[in-house]
Amino acid sequence: MKFILEYEDHSPYSGGEGPLKNYGQPYALNLLRIGDRVTYLGMPSTVEEVNDYVVTLKITQNGKTVNLNQNMFNQKAYVPRK
Repeated sequence: MKFILEYEDHSPYSGGEGPLKNYGQPYALNLLRIGDRVTYLGMPSTVEEVNDYVVTLKITQNGKTVNLNQNMFNQKAYVPRK
């Protein structure tokens, strides 16, 4: 996991400024918007629905949806800069 953190900190996709939210960092769910790109457990996904307690992500590889609470999102999600 350390390798992934180091890679995504310096990834060309992040714009060189680092991510908005890295793995393990707290991030309020109400800051997300529908259509935002998120990486959850290493899988690229997009935000389908969001409220104060739960965010629904659609995994782009297989089309499945995943419901995450605040703690799951903080620990296992990554939000790159746009």
